Amino acid sequence: MQTTRSRRRLSRSFAGALAAAASLCAAFVVPPAPANAATTGYVYLVTPKWWGWCPGSNNAITWVGWVNSSISSGGDSGDDIVYAKVNLNVSQTVVMTVQCSRSTPQGASASIKPTRTGQTFFMGYPSGSYTDG
Repeated sequence: MQTTRSRRRLSRSFAGALAAAASLCAAFVVPPAPANAATTGYVYLVTPKWWGWCPGSNNAITWVGWVNSSISSGGDSGDDIVYAKVNLNVSQTVVMTVQCSRSTPQGASASIKPTRTGQTFFMGYPSGSYTDG
C-alpha cells in the first residue's frame, strides 16, 4: 500500500515538473517571422528631363526629394538621381519632388514594386514609372 501511494506522489510530482519544464521552454521559443514580412532594400529613383521634369532649355534639375510612406524620405542635390530605401516585393507609392533652376518646383507620385536592391526606376512627370527589371 505504501509503495502505491509513493508511486502516485512521484508520478504527480514528475508530471508537475514536466509541465513546468514545458512552459519554461515555451517561453524561450521564438516564432518565425511571417512569410509576408517586408524585406527592405535600396533602389535608384531617377527623374529625367526627357520624361517631363524641368521642361525648357537651360532649366536644369537642381534638387530631387522623395517620400516613401513611413519607410524613408530624403533628398539630394546636383543631379536627377536619389538612392531610396524601399520595401522589396511590395507595391508602394513614392512621391517625388524636383526643384528646377528656372521654374517652380514640381511634384508627382507613382507606384513601384522593387524586386531587388540596386534596381533603377525612372519616375515620370506628371505621373508614371518605368524599370527594365
